[in-house]
Order: sequence, then structure tokens, then C-alpha cells
Amino acid sequence: MQQTDLYALPARIFDKIAFEPNTGCWLWTGQILPNGYGAVSRTKAQGKGLAHRYVYERLVSQIPPRQQLDHLCRVRRCVNPDHLRVVTCQQNLLAAGSLAHAAFNARKTHCLRGHEFTESNTYSYRGRRRCRACMRRRAAA
Repeated sequence: MQQTDLYALPARIFDKIAFEPNTGCWLWTGQILPNGYGAVSRTKAQGKGLAHRYVYERLVSQIPPRQQLDHLCRVRRCVNPDHLRVVTCQQNLLAAGSLAHAAFNARKTHCLRGHEFTESNTYSYRGRRRCRACMRRRAAA
């Protein structure tokens, strides 16, 4: 990202960005939502929006429908377009370092009883992984 790109931002937005020299993050100093993301006011009809999405769309390009921005730096109030990538919802949930329950469960390699999640020992039921060895044990009991 070139420094001259910053001039495409309105002054009211630019003034709410603090540049962190060690990480390269552009920290949003305006309103922070309870979930940690920066909020920016748009038109009255549109209401509030997410600061990182606003800056990305202003400096890079529109975000395609049904796509999200993933913070590669894992700092939710960062609005640096170089720290953002366009992904699907699933990619965002399962991204490395994600704190989402889906990502936590996807990283599991064994069931609660210690059986390994291999292709032959695993099946899917209602969108969840199940251990075949545990199911056989329950059926036998």
C-alpha cells in the first residue's frame, strides 16, 4: 500500500487512525464496538458500518457479495488494507488463529476418548464430526 493512497480517505476518517510502527497496524481510535471492531458513521439511511470494511472499500475495492474481510494480523480494530484479505465466511471462521468454536473444533485431531479422527474412523452427522469407534462402543453397551 502506498502512502499516497491514504489521501483518498476523508479527513474525518484519517484523523481516527493511529499508525502503529512496530506491527504496521492502522489502529482505529474512533468508536469501538463491544466485539472489538471499529465503527464508522455513514449516511443516516445506512447507519453505522465497520471501519475496516469502509477503509478497504475506499482504498482497495468493493467487497464482493457474501464475502468478508479476514484480519491477518488478528487485531480487530486494525484498518490497514494490507492486513485484510477477502474470504468466505467459512474461510474466516476456520482461519489460523481464529477464536471461533468452529475453528477450535476443526483443529481437534482426537475425540474425547482419545480415538484419532481419521478418514476411516470419522463420519459426519448433522454437520459435526463423529467418532466411529465411540459409536460402536455405545451401540454395544
